[in-house]
Amino acid sequence: MFATNTVTTTQTTATVVSATGVQTSTSGTGGCVGSVDLTIDNGAPIHWGSDCFGTWAAQSSQYASGWQFFGGPAPPVHELKIAACENGGDLVASPGIQIAVTNAMSPGVYTDGLMGFRVGTGTVFSAATDPFKVTIASIGPIGGAIDGSFAILASMGSSSAHFLQGTFHVCHVADDVEPQGG
Repeated sequence: MFATNTVTTTQTTATVVSATGVQTSTSGTGGCVGSVDLTIDNGAPIHWGSDCFGTWAAQSSQYASGWQFFGGPAPPVHELKIAACENGGDLVASPGIQIAVTNAMSPGVYTDGLMGFRVGTGTVFSAATDPFKVTIASIGPIGGAIDGSFAILASMGSSSAHFLQGTFHVCHVADDVEPQGG
């Protein structure tokens, strides 16, 4: 069950902390328009600009989104999640990607996390042991954007593997804070 959150993505001022720790501010009107651009096995570029039905962010954004996840059973989990689909579908039946970056609370390079994606054959590839590199360039405030890049070898734990690389500029929606259990 998903909680209902409404996030207004129109910002008059947004402060962003970059990978170098420099704070920048931008002003203006207009909403966040997020997307993920990627290649699979160095193939043709793919652009996914919709959020995925059934994700935390789908309740508050129609565009590719990112959010912080905190909580769960002990020890609690902290992940930065990125999600994008083609045409607002879900990851069960629509092409898309979801990346969960472990302990990503600030800009930097992260090598621990999981990724799932769906395209063409409909197979979702993800394995905890696969090479994983996500660079978070900036995490803006809720209503702002999360920017970065990724390079992930996804094998689903078998000999069939796909190399995904790309960039993301996603809308930072309300964070998902779950109760911590023991």
